[in-house]
Amino acid sequence: MKLRDRIFRIQEMRVARAADRVVVHGETQRAIVFGWTPSDVIAVDLPGDTRQLPESDWENRDPFALCLGEVRPNKGIHTALEAAADAGFRLVVAGRPVPEAYGTEMESKAAGIGPLVDMKLGYLSSDAFGRLLGEASVILLPYMTFGAQSGILARAMQCKKRIISSDLPSLVEQAGDYGRIDFFPAGDSAALAALLRKTASATSVEPEASSLASEMARWDRLIKQVFD
Repeated sequence: MKLRDRIFRIQEMRVARAADRVVVHGETQRAIVFGWTPSDVIAVDLPGDTRQLPESDWENRDPFALCLGEVRPNKGIHTALEAAADAGFRLVVAGRPVPEAYGTEMESKAAGIGPLVDMKLGYLSSDAFGRLLGEASVILLPYMTFGAQSGILARAMQCKKRIISSDLPSLVEQAGDYGRIDFFPAGDSAALAALLRKTASATSVEPEASSLASEMARWDRLIKQVFD
């Protein structure tokens, strides 16, 4: 771990030890935090989002894969770039880079691939976030390391999107029995490229209705899990 990450981890551990109860997203994260603290550690599912997606114009739109959210080194953006180039599948990467230097590095890598990749680096408004999510043919989560549950994955499942994700335990756990998701070994760009080709040839690349799964957005259920 980098020095900055080690400092954050020490701070997290101190807070956890001082608390009466620690709430985490999912059993994978619970297993990590359980060894830090004598406090109760409660695992809950990450709720969805009650906001509807903005209306989108589906006509004259080429299929594209989307990496959405903060652009961080652990998110595996480089894997997605390599896979998109290999598969010849259009890729959009959208979100604020953390740190900025990583975003610059990924922009340089994308420039070497050409117009196949569209980098939209920076803060996304709620409307822009929702519009991109609604228009994407497939949501990519090529994460290299991740112990919690993903807000992007929760939102994508709630909107019934096609998803391709790395096979990290926390993401597999969160996906549960969701039927429109494929997994690939983390960091394996060739396996991801193969799944993108499969997506490109599928008739179901056409946009899905963005109806919400209300059960995934029930905060009262989350509150009951926390306090009971």
